Amino acid sequence: MTASAKRVIFYAVWSLIIIALAVDALFSITYAASPSPMNAEEATSSEELMDEDGAMEGMEEVLVTAPDEIEYLLPYPGILPDHPLYPLKLMRDRLLDFLIRDPLKRLEFNLLMADKRLNMGIFLTEKAKYELAEETVSKGEKYFVKAIDNLYQVKEQNREVRNELVEKFKTANAKHEEVINQLIERSPENVQNGYADSLRTMTESRDRIDGFSN
Repeated sequence: MTASAKRVIFYAVWSLIIIALAVDALFSITYAASPSPMNAEEATSSEELMDEDGAMEGMEEVLVTAPDEIEYLLPYPGILPDHPLYPLKLMRDRLLDFLIRDPLKRLEFNLLMADKRLNMGIFLTEKAKYELAEETVSKGEKYFVKAIDNLYQVKEQNREVRNELVEKFKTANAKHEEVINQLIERSPENVQNGYADSLRTMTESRDRIDGFSN
């Protein structure tokens, strides 16, 4: 292959990645303010409490988070795995994964990837793509495991790990367990075993986070 042909391929690949980034950003801007599908029913019920004068009845109860709901915001996932440009998004993520060498930055990246894939699972479940949803969530929990590995790497380097960061991992872990249990309830039986494996992974992750704290 000639040098000019290699350059053409190189620029073509990067052009496709840039297009994927642009589309992903457009998805995020367009839908970032949209409620998660799991919260859609809550939004509807709050609207139903409006009386004829526009006053909200029972507002206090509606606005307060349910006692058993974990307060942890999942990032909007952007392009979903069922989109034709998703492979380009994967290429971008793998490139970023390769370029980030600092364990502290890598744990932030891996946690972001885990959170995004968990939210992808929510949106895919809403579209009744249950097997793809479970597969995506499972891959996300592998990112979560990597993030905890990075957390321990930072500690091994005798670098300071803020308590806020450890607490964030604890909350994220609890949120993942909560959402996976919700997805199990909304999914057919043939994918529930896969989610059960993800729950076991999160239980092991919780133990590792607790061990880090001690």
